[in-house]
Amino acid sequence: MSCSASEIILSYATKYMKKDGSVVALDKTIQSKLEAQINSMAKNALRTIGLAFRDVATKPKESWEELSIKDLTLIGIVGIEDPLRDEVPGAVLTCQKAGIVVRMVTGDNKITAMNIAKNCGIYKEGTGQRVMEGPEFRALSEKEMNAIVPHLAVLAVLRHF
Repeated sequence: MSCSASEIILSYATKYMKKDGSVVALDKTIQSKLEAQINSMAKNALRTIGLAFRDVATKPKESWEELSIKDLTLIGIVGIEDPLRDEVPGAVLTCQKAGIVVRMVTGDNKITAMNIAKNCGIYKEGTGQRVMEGPEFRALSEKEMNAIVPHLAVLAVLRHF
């Protein structure tokens, strides 16, 4: 499964806020529906953001530095569009015609990154190009990396909290 900031936030959530403002436990069924919505937005090249909070006492047991991200209440997940600048596809094509291999490294969700790369001409399905996430790439041996790099079009480097 690909992972984005919204999916990381979702993984730390134990409750969610309903439309009426009530807070209820987050079960596997709702979590699966939310993951499907994240993937749907990502397939449309939208960047997703998870909005959540955690109630803490005025003076928590942990220091602010030690306060962990857990038991979050999910408020919602939003998708934002960050449209390509008009000149990007043409610039990518110019580079490619000059023999330059254009690659994309991003903090986006793997699915979002792949669709943005398609939109600007960096990634083309059915060509043997690869799209990978940072953790998957970092787990490879040096020999495996050397074999994949010539085919790597997109590397989605994820940041975890």
